[in-house]
Amino acid sequence: GELLYISTGTNHSVLRYNVATHQFLPPLNLGGEPAGMDLSPDGSTLAVADALQDGTDEVLHLVDLKTGVDSPLRIPRGPLGGPGLHAVAFGADGSSPRPVAAPGLKSAAVGGCADGVGIVRHTGKRR
Repeated sequence: GELLYISTGTNHSVLRYNVATHQFLPPLNLGGEPAGMDLSPDGSTLAVADALQDGTDEVLHLVDLKTGVDSPLRIPRGPLGGPGLHAVAFGADGSSPRPVAAPGLKSAAVGGCADGVGIVRHTGKRR
């Protein structure tokens, strides 16, 4: 079914909302401050930018949507500063997700972040 993924930026998780049943599902507990998000072109992975810096690293969460398993990537803090990541985008060709350094920017596909809140729509259909 169609799901909305909602990051609130401060509760350490991504909320999941089933559009058909109008009900929230158990959240994806990631830690940090989930911000901008993007969905892989095949709909299998949710990439979530973490606005909270972890030491000298930035964190990009990659969540397998079948299993709910988070495989965080630690990225050395770059010259664009921080702290934290605020947006992320998969390449249109399905290439690996890339962090977007500036807060408030929308990702190239379907997700973005403004003031710590991001929403991604998943229809359950492959593109």
